[in-house]
Formats: sequence, C-alpha cells, structure tokens
Amino acid sequence: MDDRTRPRNVLQHILGRGLLLGLLFVLSPVWVAYAQQGVIRGQVIDRDTREGLPGANIVVQGTTLGAATDIEGRYEIANVPAGTYTVSVSYVGYRSAQQQVSVAAGATVTLNFLLEPDVRGLEEIVVTGVASRTAKAIAPLAVSRINTADLEVVGQYSSVSQLISGKVAGLQIINPSGNLGGGFRFFMRSGGGLYGTGQPVVYIDGVRVTNIEIGGFGVGGQQYSTLAGLNPEDIESIEVIKGPAGGALYGTSGQNGVILITTKRARRLANALQVDYRSTFGYNTQARKYDPDLYITADAANALFRRGPIQDHALSIQGTAGWTRYYTSLDLRREEGHLPSNALNRRAFRANFDAYPSDRVTVRVSSAFSLTENDRPQNDNNIFGYLGNTLLTPITWYFTDSAAVRAIENKFRENRFVGSIEMIWSPIAQLELRGVMGYDGLDTRNDATYPPIYRYSGRVRGERNIYQLSRNQFNYDLSVRYSYTLPNQIRATTITGTQAFIVTQRTFWVTKQNFGSELVKNIGSGLDFINANEGFTNAREAGVFLQQEFNWQDKLFLSGGFRWDFASAYGRDAGDIFYPRADLSARLDQLGFLPGFFNQFNLFKARIAYGESGALPGLLDGQPLLWAPTPPSGYGVGLVVSRFGNTAIKPERTREIELGLDFEFRGGHGVELTYYRQYTSNSIVTFLLPPSGGTGVNSGGIPRNVGRIDGWGLETAAYANPIRTRNVQLSLNATFTWQDNKVRSLGGSSPIFDAFSFTVIDEGLRRNTFYVPKIKGPRYDNQGRFAGVELENNGERFDHGTPIPRYTGAIGMNLRLFRVLTLTANSRYALGHKVLNYTLAFTSRTGDFMNHREYLELRRKLGLSIGQNVPRELWEPITPLTPGTPEYQQAAERYVRLLGTNNEVENYIEPGDFWKLDEVAISLDATSWLRRLTRFPGLRSFVITAAGRNLLIATKYRNPDPEVNFNGGITTTNGQDFLTLPGPRVYTLGVRIGL
Repeated sequence: MDDRTRPRNVLQHILGRGLLLGLLFVLSPVWVAYAQQGVIRGQVIDRDTREGLPGANIVVQGTTLGAATDIEGRYEIANVPAGTYTVSVSYVGYRSAQQQVSVAAGATVTLNFLLEPDVRGLEEIVVTGVASRTAKAIAPLAVSRINTADLEVVGQYSSVSQLISGKVAGLQIINPSGNLGGGFRFFMRSGGGLYGTGQPVVYIDGVRVTNIEIGGFGVGGQQYSTLAGLNPEDIESIEVIKGPAGGALYGTSGQNGVILITTKRARRLANALQVDYRSTFGYNTQARKYDPDLYITADAANALFRRGPIQDHALSIQGTAGWTRYYTSLDLRREEGHLPSNALNRRAFRANFDAYPSDRVTVRVSSAFSLTENDRPQNDNNIFGYLGNTLLTPITWYFTDSAAVRAIENKFRENRFVGSIEMIWSPIAQLELRGVMGYDGLDTRNDATYPPIYRYSGRVRGERNIYQLSRNQFNYDLSVRYSYTLPNQIRATTITGTQAFIVTQRTFWVTKQNFGSELVKNIGSGLDFINANEGFTNAREAGVFLQQEFNWQDKLFLSGGFRWDFASAYGRDAGDIFYPRADLSARLDQLGFLPGFFNQFNLFKARIAYGESGALPGLLDGQPLLWAPTPPSGYGVGLVVSRFGNTAIKPERTREIELGLDFEFRGGHGVELTYYRQYTSNSIVTFLLPPSGGTGVNSGGIPRNVGRIDGWGLETAAYANPIRTRNVQLSLNATFTWQDNKVRSLGGSSPIFDAFSFTVIDEGLRRNTFYVPKIKGPRYDNQGRFAGVELENNGERFDHGTPIPRYTGAIGMNLRLFRVLTLTANSRYALGHKVLNYTLAFTSRTGDFMNHREYLELRRKLGLSIGQNVPRELWEPITPLTPGTPEYQQAAERYVRLLGTNNEVENYIEPGDFWKLDEVAISLDATSWLRRLTRFPGLRSFVITAAGRNLLIATKYRNPDPEVNFNGGITTTNGQDFLTLPGPRVYTLGVRIGL
C-alpha cells in the first residue's frame, strides 16, 4: 500500500467511527423507547361460525392507537407503550366487545375476540331527533335503519328508491312509471294530512336537499326527480324517522317523517390505503306484455320494447393522512331504458374528509358533485306518446307518425353540488357544541325539440322549448349538548339549538316555432314567438328547540322537548307555532321482575311516544292580494287579481301517538311492533270564489285552515336466523304494514276532485277515494234495441276503493354457503287497493277509439255504429244479433260493463293487489382462491354478482304494471294508469374488487 494513502485511510476510519458513535448516541433514546414498547396482535372471529371478520375496528382506549382487521380477521397494533389497557372491537352486525390486556416492554401479546351477532343492530346509535342520538336497544321511537353493507351482495341498485323499497315497515316507495330518472313517491304511514305533497324531509350528511319533481316541458305526465343524481354506491346508511312523534323537533317540515342519508367515509383507523372498484353490465327489458286478447294492437305495442344496455363503473379510494381521513369516489353510469328515447347518463364524484386536529375537535367535510342527463320518452296523456299511438285505436300511429314520435327530443341536464361542513367541539368532557352548514345547489335545464321536417299537432314547422331552473338551498344547524349524572345512577342530557333554512329558486322558459331547417336548432332561429316567462321565489324557515333526556342504567329512557317554529309562508296574523314532544321506553328484560320469563330474551322493550308537527302553507297562501298583468291590447296593459290569500293562514297540524313493543329471543329471532294514531287539523282547504264577485276567473279561491283527517296503522318487522353454522348461514326477514285514514271534515267546502273527477277528498271517505257512478244496466227502445246505459240513483257517485294499498309487506332471505356463495331474494306485496285502468277504458269508446277487442265485437253484435277508420276486417265477419232476444240482452248487459267514458269507468277500477319478486342475486366470493392463485397479498376482495330485478309478478290487474300513475309520483292523483310506461325487468352482472 502506498504510504501516502495511509494517513487518509486512517483519518476516514476515525471519522467513520466517530460519525457512527455520534449517530448511536443520537438515536439511542429512540431505540430505548422502542425497546420499551410492545405489540398487540390477534384475530376477530364470529362466535358461531368461527370465521374471521375483515374490516373490524380495534381501538386501544385512551390512546390514538388502533387497527383494522385484514381479510382473515387478523390485526396488529405496534408501538404500544408498556402498561395495562382496555382494548375494544366493533364490527357492523355484531355486538361490541372489550378486554383488558397488559403489555410488557418489547413483548408481543395475543388478544383474540369472539363477537356475538347483533342481527338488528341493537347497539347501533340511531338518530331520534334533530340532535338526539340513542342506542337502538333503548330508543323510544320506531327508527328504521338500512345499512348498505348488508345489501352489497346485491349491489346493483341504480337509484335511492330501489335501495329503500320494501326495506322499511310503514314506508311505501311508489314508482309511477318505468322511466329512467323519473320521480317517485315516499308514502309514509297514512300519508300525512290533507295538504302538501305528503313527502318527508330528506337530509344527506346534514344537508337538507331538494326532493321535488320537475316537469319542465312535459312528456305527458312523468317528471324528473331531483334525487336521480344521487349515487346509491356512496350511501353508507339510511335512517327513517316516521311521523311527528319522531319528527317534531324538525319543525313544520317533519309532519311526514325524515329521511337521513349518511354517505360513506374512511373507516376508522384504516391505516392503509384502500381501493375499491365495481363494474356492472346488464340490460333493461320488458317485464310483462300487453294482452292481445284485450288490445287489438297489443303486438305493435309490445314490439316497441327493447333491451336497453346498462354500464356502471365505480371507483372509491379511502385512507388516512396524519390526523385526517378521506374517502373519494367516482361513478360513471350509462343506461338506456326498455323503450326508445329513454336514457340516463350520470357522472358523480364525492369527497368526504374527517379531521381530528385535537381530541376535543372534530371537523367533517362532505361534498358531492353530479352531472346527470336524462332523455325522457313521450307517453301518458299525450298524443305524441309511443303507447298512445299503439294502444288507443286499432290504427297504429293514429295521432302522430312513428318517425315523428322517435324524432322528438326531451332532455334534462342537471348540474348539482351538495356539501356540508360540520364541526364538533367538546371544551369539557360532558359538553358538546355542534355546528353544521349545508348547501344544495341545483341547476337544471330542459330542452324539448320537435323537428320541423315532421308534422306535430299544434306546432308550425317544428318547435323548440327551453326551461331552466336554478335553486340554492342553505341550512344552518347549531346545537349544544350537555350530559351529566344525577343521583340514583341517572344519566341526563340537555340539548338545545336552532335551525335555519333558506331557499331561492329562479325559473325561465321560452317557446318558439317555425324553424327553417332541422339542422339549425338554436332557439333564436325560430320565426314565431309563442311564449316566455320567468319566476323567482324565496322561502325561509327557522326554529329553536329544546330536549331533555333521562336514562336510568339503560333500562328506562324518558325525554321531552319542544320546537318553536317560524316560516315566511305563515300568514302575518298566524301567531307563533309551537310543537311539543315526549317519549318513554323501558327495557322490561332488565328491570328484574319475572326473571323466568324474560331470561329467554336478548331484548324486551316497551315504548310510547307523542309528537306534533305540520305542513307548510303554499308560498303565496298568506299574501292578502296578488296582481298580474293582462295581455297587451290596443288599450295598453292592465292588471287583474291573480290570487287571494289569507293573512291568518298557518300550517296544517298533525298530532301523533306511537306505541311499540320490540323483543328479541336469545337465538337472534325477533319482532318489532308499532301502532300509531294521527290526528290532523287545520288542513288547508281552498274555498272557490263566485265569478260574479268580480274577482276574475284566475284568482282561484281563499285558503282556510278548516280540514281534519285521521290516520292509523300497525307496523311489524320480524327477523330470524334459523341456521348459523360455519358453512351454512340462513337469515330471514319480513315486514307487514296496515294503514288507513278517514277525512273528518272539509269545513263546509265542496268535495275536492282530481283533474278527471275520478278520485275525491270528501268527508267520511278515505283520502283520494275512487268516487264514480255505478252502472245499473242497459236501456232499450220499443223495438228492444240497445238505447243507452242506466246509472244507479240517477248518476249518484259511490265509493269504489282507494288507490293506496292498505296492506303492504316484504319477505327477504339471505343464504350463505361454504363462506363463498351467497343467495339473496326479496319480494314485496300490496293489498286492499284499486287501480284505474284508464288505458283500457279509453279504448272502449265511440268513434275510432275501439281497440278493446271484446268491446268492438259487442258493438257489432248489438248493431251499433263502428268508427269509420276502424279496419273493416276486424268487425265485418261478426254477425249482428237480433234485438229483443236473450242473446241480444245478454250481450247488452256485458257491453254496458265495458263502457269507458268518464261516468262509466266503474268496471275499469280494478283490484291492484300484487306480489312481486323484486330482487334475486347470486354472489361468489373468489377472494381466497384468487389470492392463492396469484399470490398477491394485496387483494382484499373479489366478488362476482349476478342479479335480477322485477323478475315475477302475480296480480289480477290486466295491464302490465299495477304500480304506475300517469301523472307522476308527487301528485294528488294516484293509482291511474293511462298509457304509462310499466317498470322494466333488469338483469345485471357485476364484479367488485378491493385492494
């Protein structure tokens, strides 16, 4: 070695050792601390099946340490300082558990948990008021909760209405048509009072969202739902508070209950990044055909239907970054309906964040943006409709040419942002301050185009229409919650707060005709101006509330409170609006009496609740007088009275009492029973003004608080787990609801009929009862020829039943085999109601409306005239009968039962009872097999699901779908099928991948 390099090497050696020693000196406290820390590891297992539970949350209480279990239910918590701790574990569908453990320095401790199934989520915290949260095991209200984790095996829901339908006792979801993107109706309990839409308030992550239908430029009756843009894949849970007993503290808007939707967030203590992807393919198709024995042109109508393809791709990412957790998702859905001109294209993005800057402060941010496009087909009461042109007359495309119908474009475009910021601050252990600011911004545009190259009745060389609606909603919630302990082990909580709600809405629409070319669609190129207008509304609501709760050892729970409410829709002389509430629940199985009886129960709870709420008047009902301009004339523009109001108008008020009994046996089988009674008063009824009063024909009438209606019903939910072994698990569930109502008073007002005078609101009847004359029989002239129809009691109207089912229910099953194969089936039924088959009735009229096969044959046999455009080959071969003969009279008796004019539709009010096989899904969990095959440990889940919806129906109703309604979902017209698109049958195949 060269001597010249030796000193340098020696120097490097000395410096290297010095650096190493210095580094050791610096890091030695860390190593010493690390050596003083231990590890807790173990497995979370199902007590009955001995199967590992993935995704369970493990928390070392009093610290920020925790973990989530992997696919086999295993977990590991590192860097645990030496000491003794309580470790708790929670998992959806199981009872929580906790154990004490001592951790020695540098040691690894094994801690396993056996979790007991909690079938109904008795330990879950449910919302029982504006700021009230109570464990379900002691909750005094009938709060229903849907956890989407239980439904992911089906996983093919396209809308929130599908997600809820048949899952909650006391709540019916009524889909009025098979239109993609169409509206639907929440029918809660007995439907609320006489006034308003009867719809519950809907909250998403603390944001009060718009739940309306938008008609725009109509397509016959169906409208666009503002909930169509909500991605069901983002929903974590849905809680349903039914009626004023639970909704009183939500104020005047709580009369028909509250729907609380919580979206997904990053799982607590999920330290690793998690990615989930779902891909779904399928199609919509016709579920049930029109009957050729009824409609002469049924084959032409059935030929319209197609297989509409479905594609849906969803990606979600969740994880943690310091003291922040995040969940993001992207959903892309393209779907075509089972009838031409119907499609839905939804792009939805969500980003939710949870921040914990300190152990006393929590900040949650929820945000969602959606862009939805909806193509709507022409149907219902519409001469441009597909079904109207193939079902009403024996000449297909009688009103409008088929190419012209297909060329009509009616598209909705909706841009929407829904977001909230929630902050929870606990300055001391027992005090919680909570503030929420929510925003729902909606911008909707409807374009309706009739190309100039086709002929359309009432339109000259085409038509273009634009309708635009912009709506901004803000809600502000502030509450203070203080918990403290009283003598005798009573835990007390006082809650007070305020809510405010502001909504502004602007509308604009314009119509022009006479376009020179179909290639130029700009509305400015239309030569003929037809109409244009704009509107603006602003509404405000606010209230303050107070609730006091007492809880004795989770055995007795008592609470009471009130809401003081304000709204801009009240008349200036209405005075203050005050809503009280109170409830009590008792765990009879925990109170110590009759131990021999109650020992067989996990739960035996009795409950009673009382509350009051209401429905707001219309925005203009409290305005004393409104004026409107007259159309321009040679004398200029004048003003006329457009509306009279009532300065004393106040909300409709509903008082509700609710009695309940919930019990669960040791084996996990249970029943929930609820009986309710509602008393609604101050219902708003409009008294028409006589034209001779000089008030103008457009002034409508004066609204008054004079109506009364009562409602009552019984709700039951039952569940059982008859088989629960390692390789076979079977769970069953069922719901049954009975509801009824009666109108007590209209305050002297005349009966209130729908647009076609088929249903009525009248004293002594159920709401919206079918109320039409009865047919007595045929009349004959002196020669024995048919001379017309005779009605009972000179045309007096009679009660023919209600369009709302009195009895509804659902039956569900979930069967899991060998831990990899799952079969799910859900069905529902509805009984005790009627549906007006107005489509078939309209084909049984004079002129060319003779598409009812039997009706046409009988007219020929009776020697009655046939429409001049009815093809002769349909009726000429039929031999007329001789008047006066028994055969002739028998034909006449049958004929009058087939008449379909508005006064003679009695026999088209048909039983609407049905049973539907709503959902069937088969799911294969191939995770373990693929992990072994690919040796990829990062694969968390791989599940393949094949599913079908609306697979089977049993009904006496003669048209394809007994649930449709020609005038949309949120309307006073119910149960009337007039050329309405039936719901589709849906088949899907999907895969879920988790990393």
